[in-house]
Amino acid sequence: MTRARTDADAGDAIPAGAGMFSLVQRLAGLGVWDWDLRADALRWSEELCRIHGVPLEGAPPTFEAYLALLHPEDREGYAGTVREALAEGAGFTLEHRIEREGGSVRVLESVGTVVVDAGGRPARMVGCCLDVTEKRALQSEVARAERERALGSFAAQVAHELNNPLTSLQAGIEYLEGALEAPRADVEHVLRDMREGLVRIRDSVRELPHHAHDPDVVRFATLGARPTTLPPAEASSLAAEPRRVLVVDDDALVARSLRRLLRPHAVVHAPSAARALGMLEEDAAYDVVLCDLMMPGGTGPELQAVIARRWPELDARMVFITGGAFTKEAATFAFAEQHRVLLKPVDRAELLATVEEVVSRSTALGR
Repeated sequence: MTRARTDADAGDAIPAGAGMFSLVQRLAGLGVWDWDLRADALRWSEELCRIHGVPLEGAPPTFEAYLALLHPEDREGYAGTVREALAEGAGFTLEHRIEREGGSVRVLESVGTVVVDAGGRPARMVGCCLDVTEKRALQSEVARAERERALGSFAAQVAHELNNPLTSLQAGIEYLEGALEAPRADVEHVLRDMREGLVRIRDSVRELPHHAHDPDVVRFATLGARPTTLPPAEASSLAAEPRRVLVVDDDALVARSLRRLLRPHAVVHAPSAARALGMLEEDAAYDVVLCDLMMPGGTGPELQAVIARRWPELDARMVFITGGAFTKEAATFAFAEQHRVLLKPVDRAELLATVEEVVSRSTALGR
């Protein structure tokens, strides 16, 4: 903050035209000012003028004139901070906004300190200003991205936790539908209502990842949401013969539900990736491995990497099922499209059709 330089005060003004001092200011983007308190005269450096978008000869000559350059909402706070520093004979650090000609707003970080005379009375205040507009904008964008990432992760985890019990609910409904020995209108009506409610919950859950603002998570939300083309009544006709299926899922409720959905196939359950590897060591003769994507103590992709090395023919028979991929690694694996990925809750018809599809494809390839 400095008065415009004139011939009369050129000897007292901050050097603005040449020399190392001016060059350093320009490189650092740092403008300096000197305020003569007794004369209320401000002297500005060239860099400070550039930051404020004013010519050197147009720099405000007084403190009040400088306040007019500040954003209206910041003027009172800035003036109060400076006057408080003067009263206490101390310095200040303050972030504030300025309005440049044309209406653009910049964010500055200002630092000032009081210089006293021989008698200990405030004589001058000197300081500097740094334009931090881009820095603050970047910090704001990073903070926004972090909030959205946290929200997306939360949404994906909620979806994952809800989809497991939904899988059990859907399996129970389909099992009861098939277990009814005779048509009973009242029971069938209840089952239809339960199915409608389940579909509405499922669709809402699958929308949650769309709030993640992460392209990978959003794409994953629709990865397995394929419409089922076969009605439940025809599902049992899909299997030409019973298949031997290894289900790897840490949730026992989901495992029991998948066993119901997969009837009449022979289902063996492994509650973890480690347990699955132990079982495969003893017997790897499975038609299909149905594996959860996200599991504690060893994920589906980690299990697949081991199977691909040790039982490559079985790797081609792996199908993944998940309630949500809330890590970038899991989403990246799903997008690789090397294996079929189904979203929970999965329809029985789709599940049985997938089993047959995998078996047929592997048989055709000689695996």
